[in-house]
Amino acid sequence: RDPGGVAREPLVRHKLPFRANRLQIHCGESCDRIKDESSPAGPYHSLKVEYDKLANEKTEMQRHYVMYYEMSYGLNIEMHKQVSNFKGEVVID
Repeated sequence: RDPGGVAREPLVRHKLPFRANRLQIHCGESCDRIKDESSPAGPYHSLKVEYDKLANEKTEMQRHYVMYYEMSYGLNIEMHKQVSNFKGEVVID
């Protein structure tokens, strides 16, 4: 009985640990989330992934540049050969 004379029900013990357990899980999840969000590793990792992607793209662009340069150089050589042959034929005739 409480001081007012009203009978109270005894506390049910199994609910307290459940609430405490739920609170612990919630606090643990919140702490993990805060740790992940405030950790410099998260932004570092995303920047590293972006850097690697751009580095690969740069390498690919350089390969394409070299390939086109070599093709252009080869065509230029062929064009000069054709012009030389044409000039030689004109002179001979």
